[in-house]
Amino acid sequence: MQQLHQPKKTKARKEHKCDLCGLKIEIGAIYLRSTYKTDDFYSFKSHLHCVELIQKLKPTLKYKNGFRTTNFIELIKNKHSDLSHKNSAFSKKLEAVLNHFDIKK
Repeated sequence: MQQLHQPKKTKARKEHKCDLCGLKIEIGAIYLRSTYKTDDFYSFKSHLHCVELIQKLKPTLKYKNGFRTTNFIELIKNKHSDLSHKNSAFSKKLEAVLNHFDIKK
């Protein structure tokens, strides 16, 4: 995989899906966008707060080939279970983990 464009802050002109958490990137939101080439070209889009969370957790992470949505969701569920035993929607779990690490949405 070859990175063609470094991550760049971009204002959403349409709704997108975060490639880390899988939740919506709302119109008007600032997000990070990178372009990669494997066999095809693709853009990787992510919330700023999702990237910030990964940066804070990076020393403890064991994923060598980058993050996929499933890895990120697993990480949030594990961190949330460390913080709380409540069953809640993924978006609530993400919010709890972001709050724990003082990351603003």
